[in-house]
Amino acid sequence: FLLVIGVATGRRFGSDSVVERLCDSLFVLVIRYCIEEGLVGQGVFAAMQDRRLATVLGLIHRQPWQPWTIAELCTHAGISKTLLSEKFALYLGASPIEYLTLWRMQIAAHWLKETGMTVERVAERCGYESVPAFSKAFKRCLGASPGAFHRAETIK
Repeated sequence: FLLVIGVATGRRFGSDSVVERLCDSLFVLVIRYCIEEGLVGQGVFAAMQDRRLATVLGLIHRQPWQPWTIAELCTHAGISKTLLSEKFALYLGASPIEYLTLWRMQIAAHWLKETGMTVERVAERCGYESVPAFSKAFKRCLGASPGAFHRAETIK
């Protein structure tokens, strides 16, 4: 930590980049320590310790707009539908498709914070053919309509 403080307080060429990389590395080391010491029993970091779950999560995170089915995810990971669903419920508290939808809506929420972005454009970017279908999914996941969320974020 002293290294980060020393680099951050010195205004030398590349200081910002070095501090950012050091913080990223420290974050990874803290997460690794927590996992190895058994301090992380649930959530994405715990799930990533299972090779098959890591494969499914990688697919979901890298290609969220892919129209994934449970069968496709299972095929890629070499796991049964039942075991995949059980492990997702255990580690993530959701089914794989619920998790995928939540991940998509979190990305959508990020886009709704952008200046000039409309609900219609976000729905389109998310692959929804209709704004009402997108709005229903967004509200179910995040508890507010995308329009209300967008208005609240643009007021800030």
